[in-house]
Amino acid sequence: MHKRDLLIFCLAFAPSARGAPPPFINGHTNGGGARNAASYMPPSLAAGAIAQGSLFSLFGSALGPATGVSVSAFPIQPSFNGVSVAVTQGSTTVAALPVYVSAAQLNLIMPSKAPLGRVIIQVTYNGQTSNLAPATVVGSSFGIFSVAGGVGPGIFTDYLSASVPQVINSLTQTAAPNQTVTIWGTGLGAVPADDVAPTAGNLSAETEVFVGGVAASIQYHGRSPCCSGVDQVVFTVPASAPLGCYVPVAVRTAGTTVSNVATMAIAAKTGGPCSDNFNALEKPILAGQSTGVVSLDRVATTVDVILLDGGSETTTDYASAAMFKPTPGQFFFHPLISLPPQGTCTAFTADYDLLNTLYFPAEVADGQLLDAGSPLTLSGGGSAASSGSAPILYNQLLGGTSTATNVSFSSPLFFNPPAAVTVSAPGGADVQKFSVSVPTSGTLQWSNQDSLETVTRSQPLTVSWTASGVTNATVLIAGDNFDTPNTASSMFLCAADASAGTFTVPAWAMSNVPATASNATVVTGFVVLGLAPLGSPTTFSATGLDTGFGFYIPWIAQSVIWQ
Repeated sequence: MHKRDLLIFCLAFAPSARGAPPPFINGHTNGGGARNAASYMPPSLAAGAIAQGSLFSLFGSALGPATGVSVSAFPIQPSFNGVSVAVTQGSTTVAALPVYVSAAQLNLIMPSKAPLGRVIIQVTYNGQTSNLAPATVVGSSFGIFSVAGGVGPGIFTDYLSASVPQVINSLTQTAAPNQTVTIWGTGLGAVPADDVAPTAGNLSAETEVFVGGVAASIQYHGRSPCCSGVDQVVFTVPASAPLGCYVPVAVRTAGTTVSNVATMAIAAKTGGPCSDNFNALEKPILAGQSTGVVSLDRVATTVDVILLDGGSETTTDYASAAMFKPTPGQFFFHPLISLPPQGTCTAFTADYDLLNTLYFPAEVADGQLLDAGSPLTLSGGGSAASSGSAPILYNQLLGGTSTATNVSFSSPLFFNPPAAVTVSAPGGADVQKFSVSVPTSGTLQWSNQDSLETVTRSQPLTVSWTASGVTNATVLIAGDNFDTPNTASSMFLCAADASAGTFTVPAWAMSNVPATASNATVVTGFVVLGLAPLGSPTTFSATGLDTGFGFYIPWIAQSVIWQ
């Protein structure tokens, strides 16, 4: 992503070739289909369409040469290294322009003259044609390039002065309020010619930028003169933008279509250290310290929509833990650790159910899981067995209760708030034995839960609560829906000071959450609140760890219909 050539912000690396001719395009689920080359948004989501003139990617097998090759000069030709790609709607066919070709991945420019609406894409490689792949072409649908393929730190360049080259924003190169910053992405729309070096100038698509939820003033929104298909959005960091290491940034075009959310680091002074004081986990992990995390979670779930079985109230107790040594870096990101500043929201998309699997689209960058032995034991007779051989993760359902006739638990609820639970590990190859007493004193009441059975995504969503029993706590607000036929989901995650008692989720954060199908028979949509004592967790120590944290987090999940 640091090459100063035609593909400066396209993906420069692709998986090794698999399969044999004829070429095959993967289906639109599980990472396949035509994808915005910056966001990789699942095609079925609102911002998953491909904009005229934008860069998009196809994945599959035998699509091109075994060794990837990039275009390096203008004009860009409709055939490159034996690869050509046709985009067809009815009797109209236009040629997508290949800019990177390999056996497993193609990066292409969707022609600015491509017909709008549903199209069919077909690859030809060395005279053999692929299967047909559907896609949707729109006037604009922006994606932000990021370090980790659509999530985490984005490719934002900070303007320092006319005599100093712009630098990529990072944890060590922060921006400041009122500073000029450039977003690199693709999807602002059509231009007169795609095959030659672009001419600078604003494009017609209405463009908005939100920095930590605050609208920013925009100085430019058009093609980068360097690169066909690559766009720049130049904005000023709002004076009221929140400070933090992971401030969410989103771009909205045409008043409705919201990009993937990437993050940038903002400090009071340009280049100064970023911090999120509400989150005690962040500082030691960014410093690369060996860290242990023990989490005790009570989840109370209400299902009272799509009532084929009469609805249910289910409460479960879980214990989970991980010991790990992250590799620090200027672009470190982990969704469960790199939280947005209090008062803001971020969003994720994936080809699986984000909320129910709790498997986020990123991992600890270059991190190492540590072995503390198995099993973890909990006072009162509970235990959390390891997931297998080292490196070890721990996760255990401890017990539960439910009014659903088809749900049963072998053990009752384990926690007895506010009584503390002692969690002990026997010690292993990396971390010696430890014991930590975690109080279960936090309580959370969701005041307007009963009014949220139906959520209109185009309108702000206000939630209110009462929290007690903890200090320096954060209420985490999440919402998600899973598009089962297309195996795609979108989830927003917001952080709020627990003492505020209320928070309003902006409409843009919900824009890619799929609507609930009118014929749905299974509940797949939820809004969730959790009370996390991130600012004052219980701490513990052990040989092999630099620091350890224990949390008790009560969660409330409400089933919803997304409209």
